[in-house]
Amino acid sequence: MSSRPMIMRVCTLSLLIVISMIFLAPAESQAVPDIRLSVGDTTGNPGQTNSVITVYLTNTRHEISAFEVWLQLSNPEILEFQTDLDTVVDTTYWECTGFIGDSCTDSISALETDPWWKRHVDTVIADVGNIDTVGSLIGGWQLAITRSFSGGSDVKLIAAADDPEIPGTAPNIPIQGGGVLFRLLGDVKNIPDTATNRTVNIIPQPFLDNFSFSQPDGTSIGIITETVPDTNCFECISWVPPDSIVCLGWQKVNCDICSPECDSINVKMIDHGVLDTSAVYLITGALTVNQPPPFICGDLDDNGIIDITDLSILIDNQFLTLTPLMEPQERGDVDCSGGTIDITDLSVLIDNQFLSLAPLCCW
Repeated sequence: MSSRPMIMRVCTLSLLIVISMIFLAPAESQAVPDIRLSVGDTTGNPGQTNSVITVYLTNTRHEISAFEVWLQLSNPEILEFQTDLDTVVDTTYWECTGFIGDSCTDSISALETDPWWKRHVDTVIADVGNIDTVGSLIGGWQLAITRSFSGGSDVKLIAAADDPEIPGTAPNIPIQGGGVLFRLLGDVKNIPDTATNRTVNIIPQPFLDNFSFSQPDGTSIGIITETVPDTNCFECISWVPPDSIVCLGWQKVNCDICSPECDSINVKMIDHGVLDTSAVYLITGALTVNQPPPFICGDLDDNGIIDITDLSILIDNQFLTLTPLMEPQERGDVDCSGGTIDITDLSVLIDNQFLSLAPLCCW
């Protein structure tokens, strides 16, 4: 008896198993980026100050010794980053690399500890963002500079583990997942209760002029090179008469208006750095302003104020007639425990009315 049908069945089954393995295998290499920068979602109440906006980092392949991040708000009418005006003194040192007589014709930037030919001091008034790095991945780093270009609708952070001007070595960020990179503080605007748009997006910007992550050796993470055409437009400013076919002088003009103004166009291929979106994930976060509750927390008689009458109602509810509170009964949860209304709520309300007068945790 021939065994060929059995062999064919075995081969067919094996082929199906292989195909299934191909289609079911996880695409791990496509799912894990080098850098994942994400802004955490949060909520706030109208008029709330010191709202914490947390930025998280996952770095899967490289240590990080420096970075630059720029966050922008989609709607500063809902939220503003906290900023302070600060006097910033920027001192730079320059080494002359070429002299003609006593005049320097060319120079390069130098450190204060290097031989330098000239010192330049700039003093500017800058908007500085309020940042919290305590317990974060960059806690203890020697350099952390924040700036706001708009006075509150954006914050840019430049940070480095080691500052050449400061002795000692700070630790780099090791390969890790989901650590707190830094926190920013924001103030929620007093938006009306009837407002339907109550969410502001907090967007990390991908532009390479304001975004980078660097390894300890200084190389960038997640930057690739593309070759792109670079078009230059030139306008002749002096023709040779009478035929006007020979140009004696050229002037470069903005190629965004390449048109008849261009008497000559030069195109060359140049290398251009771009963000590798398969290696760097930037995740936008959001702050949503809470809707006010349909009652005033602690206002147990629903008359619009919190006073001794409300305290009497809670005492009666807990120790005397045990009469249930007015609906919704959550109005009696003045310790914000989210659970049963009990003697702790009574203690909080007594403290609010007669002792420390501390505001209630709810509203």
